[in-house]
Amino acid sequence: MKRIEDTYEGRFVHGRVEWKGGKPPPEGARVEALGKTRGGKSRKRSVGGRVSAGRDIWQVLRKFEGKAASLPADLGPNLDHYLYGVPRK
Repeated sequence: MKRIEDTYEGRFVHGRVEWKGGKPPPEGARVEALGKTRGGKSRKRSVGGRVSAGRDIWQVLRKFEGKAASLPADLGPNLDHYLYGVPRK
């Protein structure tokens, strides 16, 4: 497989990338995204949350109890419908 190490810049807008200069990477290319602030500096974000020492995970999750009660019953199999508007299964 041909290795491509070019830099492409763009902005993430409404769920899509708008490539600077209009030229996207080649079809099938593996890409790596690096978030930047408006000033152009790189920013690092934590992927996971931290649990304070001495707190049980169930105590942390208890604040979410009952939050899913108002969600549609078919949300799991029809997630794409609710997120993107595709026809229901």
